[in-house]
Amino acid sequence: TQAIMDLGATVCTARKAMCTQCPLNANCRSVGWVRTSNALKKAANPEIIYDWVRCQKGDRVLMQQRDESSFWPALWVFPDTSDRFLLDSGVNADVKTHKLSHRTLHLTLRSASEVTHLHANERWVLINDVIERRLPAPAPVASWLD
Repeated sequence: TQAIMDLGATVCTARKAMCTQCPLNANCRSVGWVRTSNALKKAANPEIIYDWVRCQKGDRVLMQQRDESSFWPALWVFPDTSDRFLLDSGVNADVKTHKLSHRTLHLTLRSASEVTHLHANERWVLINDVIERRLPAPAPVASWLD
């Protein structure tokens, strides 16, 4: 396996393949192919927007557990903004951009003082449980609780 990786790193490179010097060119499907500039471009990372609400009561904050098929499966995040929250007036939203290797997240956190009802996947949790990693949450979420 290491030999194949070394061959790809030195002889069969994306920018300048040296097919005539490759010991595998007799059985290679790509020998002699011209690589277009499009093949060399990295695809743009998708951008995802999350608009969350931080609702806190004393030492507890309302968190939502993501379902298994979502981004950040089973991790705890702030609930999505909806009309069931009484947003704090006069408080600016906090905005962060979180770049990952495969996508860019644009995160907005608004502050709310009340929520009318909870969804089945939401709980009031101790803030320290998130900060001290006893409750699994993505780094950007935990950073808003410090």
